[in-house]
Amino acid sequence: MSSSSSDGQKSIHEGLESSDNIFSYILALPPSELDALYDHTWTCKAVFRFLSDVAKQYVMRMLFCAEIPRKQIQLDVPKKLTNLSGYLDSSGGSKKNQEQDQKALLKQIQDAHESALAQLIKYRIISLVYSDTHKEEFFVMNNHFQQTFRKLVTSTTHSLVPTASHSHHHHKKNRESKENADHMTDEGDHHEQNNAESELEPKKKKRKKHKPKDLDPEFLQDYSKRKWENVLLYLVGTAVETEQSFSENVKELLKCSQLIKRSQSVKITNEGFQFLLQETKVQVWKLLKQYLETAQGRNQSKNEILNFIFELGFLEIGKEYSSKELTPTQKSVLVDFNDLGIIYLPRDKKKRIKDKYYFPTPLAKNLTISVSTSYDTVTSFGVSNKETGSGYIIVETNYRVYAYTNSPLQIALLSLFIFPEYRLPNLIVGLITRATIREALKNGITAHQILQFLRLNAHPIMRQKKPVVPDTVSDQIILWEKERNRLKKTQSVVYDKFTSIKDLENTIEYAKSIGALLWSSTEQMMLICRRDKHELMKKFISTHTH
Repeated sequence: MSSSSSDGQKSIHEGLESSDNIFSYILALPPSELDALYDHTWTCKAVFRFLSDVAKQYVMRMLFCAEIPRKQIQLDVPKKLTNLSGYLDSSGGSKKNQEQDQKALLKQIQDAHESALAQLIKYRIISLVYSDTHKEEFFVMNNHFQQTFRKLVTSTTHSLVPTASHSHHHHKKNRESKENADHMTDEGDHHEQNNAESELEPKKKKRKKHKPKDLDPEFLQDYSKRKWENVLLYLVGTAVETEQSFSENVKELLKCSQLIKRSQSVKITNEGFQFLLQETKVQVWKLLKQYLETAQGRNQSKNEILNFIFELGFLEIGKEYSSKELTPTQKSVLVDFNDLGIIYLPRDKKKRIKDKYYFPTPLAKNLTISVSTSYDTVTSFGVSNKETGSGYIIVETNYRVYAYTNSPLQIALLSLFIFPEYRLPNLIVGLITRATIREALKNGITAHQILQFLRLNAHPIMRQKKPVVPDTVSDQIILWEKERNRLKKTQSVVYDKFTSIKDLENTIEYAKSIGALLWSSTEQMMLICRRDKHELMKKFISTHTH
C-alpha cells in the first residue's frame, strides 16, 4: 500500500470540534510520540473511553483485522429509508410525519458514522490508504494501538486491575493460604523437626505488614480543594501555607506559566488574573500542560507522565495504591501532584510525606473524563460561579461592593481592586476607588477582566437586573483605564541638525517604511524614531544624507 487518499480524508475531517484538554493535547504530538503513547495500556483505555459509541464499534470491528475496504464500511451506513425499519416505532403518526422523521434519522445516522470515522482518523487510530494492488481504499488500524488494545481485550481480569495495595494484599493472602493447604501433610510430618531446628536458630524480627486503608472521598475532595485553593492564593500573594511548602518544581511551574511576576514579592499578572476566572478543570490542565512542556528540563519522560495521568482517571477515589510499580519518572511527579491536589500522599508521625502509597483525588479523575460525562464528587471550587449559579457579589451604583463569602481566595481576589471597609464572618464590604483600580491596572489586570469577574460572580439578585453591573460603575472603571493609557512610553532616538529639507523628507519616508517613525517636524528639522530601529536609521542617514 502506498499513498493516502486526500479527498476521502478531507470530507471525513470536516466538522470536528476542538477544545483545550488532554485529548486535544495528544493530537498535537508528533506521530512518533503518539505511537509511543499507544504502547501504554492506560492511554489506549482513556482514548477508547473518550470515543463516540459508533467509533468504539469500529475499533472493535477492526481490532483483529489487518485492513477493511472503505466500500465495505460504507455498506454499513443506511442509504435508504427502507433500511430504517428497526430504528423507528412504526405505530402512530401520519405517513408524512413518519417519512420526515425517517429522513431526519437517516441524516443523523449518516452523520454519526461520518463523525466516528473522522474521530478515529483524527486520533490516528486508523488511517485511510490506497492499495495499488487492489485499486481501492482501505482503512488500516494503527499497529501500536491495535497491539496494545488487543492484549487489553484478550487478557485476564487481574492484569487489568491497577496496582492497588488492596489487590496486592488480597492476592498474597490467597497465595499463602493455598500454599498452606498444599503442604499441610509435609508440615505435619516434619513438625517436630522444624520445632527443634527453630529453637537453635536466632529469632528473626517479624516485619510489620502494611495494612491497606481507605479514605473518605469527601476528605479527598476537601484536601484537593484546599491544596488547589492554596495554589491560587499563592498567585494573588496571600497563600495560607508558606512558600516553602511548595516543591521547587511547582514554584518554577507557576513562574514559567507567566501567571506571576516576582520582584520583592509575588504579584499576579494579566494572564494570572484571566487564569483565575476559568473553571478548576481548565486551570489544572493549563498548569499540567506547562508541566509536560518542561518535563525534559527535569529529566522526565513526557509520555510516562501523560500515561500516569490517564491511569489516575481509572483509579477509584478513596482507595490506596502502591507506587512500587511506577516508573522513576512517575514516582518523581508524586510530590508535585500532591502539591497541586491531584493526589494525596499520607504523612508519617513526624509530618513527613511518604510516597510509597498514594490516593487519587477528584481532580485527577476530572482530567480525563469526557466533557459530556459528569462525576459525582467533582465540583468546581474555583473562582467562577457561572456554572453553579451561586454568585456572591453585589455592586451598587455608589461603587460599594458587598461580597457574601468567607473564602480566603475570593476575599484576596476582591482586595486586588476594592478597598475593604468592613469584614464580618460571612460578609465583606468594600469600595471601588480610582486608586484601587489604578493599582490593579498597574499589576496588569484590565478593566474588562475586572468587569468580567464581577459579572461571573454576581449574586442571583444582581443577575435579575440588566445590566448586572451598573453602567455608572462599569463606565467609570473603563474611563479610569483609558485615563491611565493616555500616555504611552516608548524608548526612542531624536535625529536633528539636518542640512537640507530634502534629506529630512527622505529620512522621514524611510522611517515610515520600516515602522520606526514616532514624530517628525519639517519646521524644527528633526524626527523621533523607535530605539530598536536605531541601527537601520543610523546606516540610512550615513549613506543617504550630505
